[in-house]
Amino acid sequence: MIKGYCHTNLDGYERVVWPTVFAAVPRIGDRVTGVSGSERHSLKVVGITHEETLQNGNGSFMEQTPILSIELHR
Repeated sequence: MIKGYCHTNLDGYERVVWPTVFAAVPRIGDRVTGVSGSERHSLKVVGITHEETLQNGNGSFMEQTPILSIELHR
């Protein structure tokens, strides 16, 4: 599983809950579906950035974890 977070600058999508785990790395042009209440929303992947986050393992060290930043648009 691939960890990632989705974001968009489109108005009206602020409350959509997008997936945070993916079966494969999304590609430009793929669609991602999110949920807002009982509505489903689908946007296209227009950009992917590979990032690293620091996570506290057991309190004594910081572990780098790869994550994808996925930009969505119509």
